[in-house]
Amino acid sequence: MGMTIAEKIIAAAAGVDHVKPGDIHTVNLDRLMSNDGTTHLTVDMYHNKLTNPRIADPKKLVFIVDHNVPADNPKTAAAQKKDERFCQRASD
Repeated sequence: MGMTIAEKIIAAAAGVDHVKPGDIHTVNLDRLMSNDGTTHLTVDMYHNKLTNPRIADPKKLVFIVDHNVPADNPKTAAAQKKDERFCQRASD
């Protein structure tokens, strides 16, 4: 049986000929993407949960702000500002 499109993408990114459900592969990512709905949670995990946090390639980091533009309350504005500061530090 052939691979699904997702399996083909994973195989290509892992540099292998074939993958199947249950396999574990290390892949090269094209982009590291997150949207404003969850990015602030990701930033918190990066700072508070990881033992040795680092971004392999900051040029691949993409945060999309598309839920509350402009921010509709102070809490959302603070979360978006946190994301912006994280991106600025990552690109330094």
